[in-house]
Amino acid sequence: MKIFYMLLLLSTFILFTESKLNSKRNTDILKSLLENDGWNNLKDVTCIEYFKKFYYSEIFLHEYDTSKTDKQIRLTTIYLTCSYVKDLKILYFIFKQFGQHCKSLINNRNPLKIAYNCALKLLNILQKLSLLATLMKETLYLLDYMHTNPLINKKRYNYLIDKTLLNIEKFNSDSKCFIPKENDSKSIKYFLNSIFYFFTVIDNDTIKHYKNYCKFVPFNIASLWHEWSNKYKYKINNDKTLQYDNYLCQKVDLRINSIIINKFYKLGFQYDQNIQQVGIPLPDEYCTDDLKLFTKPNKISETIQNESRTKESNIISGTNEEPQLIDFLGQGLNPDISEPMETDENREMYIKFL
Repeated sequence: MKIFYMLLLLSTFILFTESKLNSKRNTDILKSLLENDGWNNLKDVTCIEYFKKFYYSEIFLHEYDTSKTDKQIRLTTIYLTCSYVKDLKILYFIFKQFGQHCKSLINNRNPLKIAYNCALKLLNILQKLSLLATLMKETLYLLDYMHTNPLINKKRYNYLIDKTLLNIEKFNSDSKCFIPKENDSKSIKYFLNSIFYFFTVIDNDTIKHYKNYCKFVPFNIASLWHEWSNKYKYKINNDKTLQYDNYLCQKVDLRINSIIINKFYKLGFQYDQNIQQVGIPLPDEYCTDDLKLFTKPNKISETIQNESRTKESNIISGTNEEPQLIDFLGQGLNPDISEPMETDENREMYIKFL
């Protein structure tokens, strides 16, 4: 009976917070954001579950009503969170497989330097995952901030992948502290085992925390790796010098590029290098000479970061990655990649945004 009353109280609280009227300005900004075609092209999440009810994007993404703005913001935030979770789970698998490949190079048939170079390439590509995690985190914070009762202000991170993304940022920082030694197979194995362990643990945590409200389109992650391996076999018929780890770096770069294009730019988000914040372009009627983007106030952003570091002091990195994020978005992931984008449309969009 006690549990029933607690659930009733919680439901009443949620109903109250979601029934509060948001401003017409925020409603118009949200409407302008959701009118971007990219939202209709998100096909990896079938529906989301929010307080025991299922919601489909075909409906809630197009409900423009000031009385329902808060609920629409919450559902959109959860929806994008789930889509990011799907991408992260695929990247977890890829990084584990990449590490296992590097580990397989430690044998009597190969010079140890080959495995060492493979491990360094993996370390380098991990930095890009951390920057992607920062971009995802700030994008979700911005959506959440539009709500009259932001989850982040209440330290309720259930529906944001806050802890997961902060863990990735911290692991990136920590991994630089145990860079493998060139002539030490034990340090190389330790580094690669650490990567495998980290992504196994974070993948299990991701499943545990988000399986209750993210309903994904079925996808066989292992088939992606099999497809990449087959493509590599085809490529080396024409280019015998292409190493497998270089090929994997190219494929990971392209996949991260695709996420940035399709789940950031094409959704209508922008990154303002002057104030170093993610923003949403304001509708014309709200634009001024000095204000073109809806962003979180700097004080709010600093408060969020400080509260997060205090609450999650055992998992959160204290490094400032804003300059790297600017470079990450402004100069591209790897200008020297010779392989084309997955589609002509993505290649054109990538060049346009750069």
